[in-house]
Amino acid sequence: MKKILFLLVVVLSAAIVSVSCKKDKSDEEAVYTSEAQKTKLQDIAIELMGKFNPNDQKKAVELADYLGALYEDYEWDFSEVEDHYKDDYEFLFGMNRKVRNIAQGDVTANFATDLFQKAAGSKKKIYKFANIDAEWEADEAAHKWRYKGKGNGGLVLKFKGPNNAACEAKLSGVDGDITYSGTDVEFEATLPKKVNFYLKEGNTEHVNMEMNFDVQKNDHLNFDFTTKITNITIVCGVKVSKTAAGCVYLVKRGNEELIKAVVDLKNCGLLEKADNQDWEDWFEMYGDMLEANTLQMGSAVAQVDILGGKLSLRTTTTDGTQFKKDMEQLDDQYEKQYPHDYSSSSHCYHSQSSYNKDKAKLLNQFLNVGIYYGGSKSVEAQMKWEASYYDTECWNSQTQTIQPCQHWDCDPVIYFPADNTTYNFEKYFTEKAFEGVINSAEGFINSYIRLSKRWGEGHEIEF
Repeated sequence: MKKILFLLVVVLSAAIVSVSCKKDKSDEEAVYTSEAQKTKLQDIAIELMGKFNPNDQKKAVELADYLGALYEDYEWDFSEVEDHYKDDYEFLFGMNRKVRNIAQGDVTANFATDLFQKAAGSKKKIYKFANIDAEWEADEAAHKWRYKGKGNGGLVLKFKGPNNAACEAKLSGVDGDITYSGTDVEFEATLPKKVNFYLKEGNTEHVNMEMNFDVQKNDHLNFDFTTKITNITIVCGVKVSKTAAGCVYLVKRGNEELIKAVVDLKNCGLLEKADNQDWEDWFEMYGDMLEANTLQMGSAVAQVDILGGKLSLRTTTTDGTQFKKDMEQLDDQYEKQYPHDYSSSSHCYHSQSSYNKDKAKLLNQFLNVGIYYGGSKSVEAQMKWEASYYDTECWNSQTQTIQPCQHWDCDPVIYFPADNTTYNFEKYFTEKAFEGVINSAEGFINSYIRLSKRWGEGHEIEF
């Protein structure tokens, strides 16, 4: 079963997709049985994996491997740098780790964490990302990075690639202000609101990463990043305002959208932050309101489209605040029925049949998840919640004996309207039924892992 769950993560996140496509009347009218959908899901998963060709990204990975080796193996000649950079030149000592992490996809947290830690070391010290302005060149004979002087902003690295071709990497950014104060240390750090990194050989750009972070204290927070590795582009954007929030995640091959996920919190109510209010106090206000059920969470809509809508997952929720209130009322009701009696697990209301049936009813009212094919409006499968049990043994405190009992829980199941059947995940996504996808996914993932000679060897997976 672990193989199947891992497979689902791969397919729906290597697969977390929308080229506008014409609706076929037959698709809109088609209703697939539970067995027919096993074949259809496998076909879509295999088609999606076939859109990725590891050889397309091979050159980019090799170049990143090579640059990573130079960073770690070559010494840095700072003899001409200290007066120019003053306090900020120390930032370069950790650049080997930063570039390696960037090559692995870690852009934002790496810089924010590092700068916060540096700023915390001395009160009120301000680090400016934009102060980094230098050009360095790899000296193969001396195995050193030589400082060549100021560039045109950012950190520029010039080196000869594996094929002796002229290569260049550049990390640059624009500052944005954020203030933090804690109980033990108070400081200000100027963190990047824009970051860009590229890696190219000659005039060919193999890797480009861009991040934007924009915060207005009492109005909005916007964050987005774009990562392009040869012909694959990954885009993510998050927008939060006083009255709404949303997120978009997109994977493209060239101009073809392979995976598209959209989340829209249409009616959430956000709090204004006063100019003189500490950030942690602002966040604590959210926690207090959530606890008191006064935070307006509103409803939510989420959709994942794979291969231009060949497979779509659509999720809608009702008001989150009301759902939380209803769940608390349900717990209160059963706590009165089973007042603090946890001496026997059979008497704990969380494992009782009636409680889990009521909980499933609330979840089904709050959450609606459907699977669609080919842009059809017909729901081919739905995720529902259902109370189920398994036989076990419980200690009976009255008789002082272990007795057979039933332990109930609330689990998600898949319902297929076409043949009116319901399956739990383990019984539907079996290894036997999805053997073709499992084999394809194993080869697909390992082919990407093996691209990196530096970090991939020996890390192959086996389902």
